[in-house]
Amino acid sequence: SSGINAEWPLRPGSVVIMLSSCLIIVVAALAQPARAILCDTDETIDDLQSYTFTLAVSPSDLSYWRTYHMAHMMYGEFSDFKGNMGEDNTIEAGYYTSDGSLIYSAYVDCAAETWKTSLTNNETGVVETFQTGTLERSCNDGDDIFDFWLKVQQPYLMNWLFNGQALQFGEQTTYFGDKARTRPLKVESLYGADEASTFTVTTTGTAILTRMASGKCITWPAAMDSNCTAAAVFLEERSKSSGLGEGEYGANMVSYLPDCVNTIYYNWLQGTVHPDQDSSSGAAYCCCTYMETGKLYDVGCDTKDECKALYCIEDYLNACDQTCVAYTYDSSLVV
Repeated sequence: SSGINAEWPLRPGSVVIMLSSCLIIVVAALAQPARAILCDTDETIDDLQSYTFTLAVSPSDLSYWRTYHMAHMMYGEFSDFKGNMGEDNTIEAGYYTSDGSLIYSAYVDCAAETWKTSLTNNETGVVETFQTGTLERSCNDGDDIFDFWLKVQQPYLMNWLFNGQALQFGEQTTYFGDKARTRPLKVESLYGADEASTFTVTTTGTAILTRMASGKCITWPAAMDSNCTAAAVFLEERSKSSGLGEGEYGANMVSYLPDCVNTIYYNWLQGTVHPDQDSSSGAAYCCCTYMETGKLYDVGCDTKDECKALYCIEDYLNACDQTCVAYTYDSSLVV
């Protein structure tokens, strides 16, 4: 079997029980907090109002980006107690080429409760408004946190989401052979997403930036570390679900939502983790995760690739035979 066994290096004070199909609970040492699985980048930002993320690998490198889905996910909060003053809360995010030319951007005006997207006209080379709209709910809506995502599928197939709302509308029909498919409206920019080099977010007023994540992955707020069902709802609202989600403008398939044991705990084995550039067949991974945070196991490894090699298996044709250890806090909380 290629599954993980009890030979793993263990955390001090941890107890190990190998799992099969039945639920066995283990009380173990604390896991480090995290809210993502297999992101290329997931870093804390020190309460900034302007941040530029530089892509480590060009999207034009198809050997790296050959599997579907790429997302850049910025998180922030409204925080006047950290020195930011005023009611003029605006948030602008943009995707740029290496020479600073605009590919596609989105601007949110919290006071007016409106949004606007812009691009570089593919004939004149002038930056112009692409679409405008109204926010479905106020910026913080009593939550005091926000998220601003860019989902990229193809060079001219990409869209913004702000707090789970797609900042784009309209459809196009594309063809795969003779099969017609409905897709989000083409972004008619002079520059395609395959020319991207940087992702920049700038805010005013009390809006500050706290976290940046990027890659072929899903993320959720740190506040949901101990609430798996809340994380699942958060991600479904940003998914392609026709119910809670944004349909074609969603950032991920519903199948990639975290699997929960109950409201508090994540399953120790996540059976459908988004494939990345190393997925040989493009199939999802099954991975061992901490029950209290949903984070990939990191015992005996230091990097994402090392941990993935230890604790993930590509689930091609349902071939997952991963064996995991259930690290959790309090067995009385699992029902």
